Amino acid sequence: MCVVPRSKPSNRNRLDGHRMSESLSTIKRLIAESSVEEQRALKRYFSDLVPHPLESEWGIDAETILSAIRRSSDLTKRGVRGIIAEAVFETAVIPAIAATGWKPVILTGDQAYDVRLESGTSTARVQIKLQRLEKGAPKLYYRRYYVEEALYVVEVQKTRSGKRTKKQSLVGTNTALETTDELIVQTRPYRFGDFDILAVNMHPSSGNWKDFRYTVAS
Repeated sequence: MCVVPRSKPSNRNRLDGHRMSESLSTIKRLIAESSVEEQRALKRYFSDLVPHPLESEWGIDAETILSAIRRSSDLTKRGVRGIIAEAVFETAVIPAIAATGWKPVILTGDQAYDVRLESGTSTARVQIKLQRLEKGAPKLYYRRYYVEEALYVVEVQKTRSGKRTKKQSLVGTNTALETTDELIVQTRPYRFGDFDILAVNMHPSSGNWKDFRYTVAS
């Protein structure tokens, strides 16, 4: 039986970590000294090397996806910003409160809230919204009557979608096929009791996606 001292692997790990740190510093320095075109080529190289799951799923690179979003309508951009706020809540806020015992529950179906948290027998349903922009600026509520930047505005409404099947004739033939179209129902406000907490992402005002303000639905 052979007993290997624990200090040797530990020292080796520290040495490997030190070498990796030095190599990474050298790589960063070389990238910083590269031209803009070289840096763009490296960006494409790393994107191909470690693609995002969505890039693999859609078969297209992130640069093209971002360019498509940039040229899209304000309504589309608003929707994208909204789901970014939800993603930040999931990656930044939920881990921060995990130590207090609150854990997220996987949602099924179409719910009137974005996140459901549980701690023992207690639950909290959270609806996440982005602070409203008006003409590109954060909207404030009756600014002249209140303290400067005292009250912020958020739109609390939802858009429900459904599907409908209809007959559609093929051009130049007597054949009609059944097609399924998305049916957008008129946007409507949430009802009282649909969720417990409203979490408002304050990025339009603060420029920080991790900045949230909260109020209880009651």
